[in-house]
Amino acid sequence: MRVLDKVRADTAFHVFYDALPIAGVDGSLEHRMRGTAAVGKVHAKTGSIANARSLSGYATTADNHTLIFSLLANNWTVKQASVDSVHNRIAVMLASLNLRAAQ
Repeated sequence: MRVLDKVRADTAFHVFYDALPIAGVDGSLEHRMRGTAAVGKVHAKTGSIANARSLSGYATTADNHTLIFSLLANNWTVKQASVDSVHNRIAVMLASLNLRAAQ
């Protein structure tokens, strides 16, 4: 999260951001979160090794705020699709947030 925050403050942020896979659009997220509020609004990188899965990046909320997130699952015993499903649901919730309404 600190690294993602530092990158966001850099003048070359747009290059990094534009290179990230986009939910429901391309890269490793092309087939994930389709038909949800996250499509086009979650730019993130997936990661996996052995029994560890991650999804980290940026989500634009329904009221146009940018959130930084990092989701990690380690030593899971369920199917990988179940872990991805939880990550997807959290990312969709982030993209669906209306932070102005919460004030």
